Amino acid sequence: AALRLKEIFHAHPGWIVCSPEYNGSYTALLKNTIDWVSSPVKGHPQWSSGTRPFADKVVGLLSASPGALGGVRSLSHLAPLLANLQCWVSPMQFALARAADAFDAQGQLASEASRASVEAVVQKVLWATGKLHATA
Repeated sequence: AALRLKEIFHAHPGWIVCSPEYNGSYTALLKNTIDWVSSPVKGHPQWSSGTRPFADKVVGLLSASPGALGGVRSLSHLAPLLANLQCWVSPMQFALARAADAFDAQGQLASEASRASVEAVVQKVLWATGKLHATA
């Protein structure tokens, strides 16, 4: 299953990582997933490098928190971890404050400004992915 997860990460040139803030950082589940995917497989012809699934991937970061900061502290922890794995982390990020009250009855973001911020992160990742992975 870990090899399949590596393949999934490697197959996509850009990602959006959404994580709630948990005690001022990203979740243990996200950290464990990154650890499994980045763990080298000794002697494996394709996965002997831990950075292979991550290298040159463009990553946009989103977070949410019930607090006033929206998880911005988790983003400040996650960005250097991904950069260390050779990802291109988008400087445009979004942290959703007061997440428990941020959605309408249909599960959509109630604030137009929040929707626009999420869309801006997605668009920046798509743009950067296109630039970084353009073929000549």
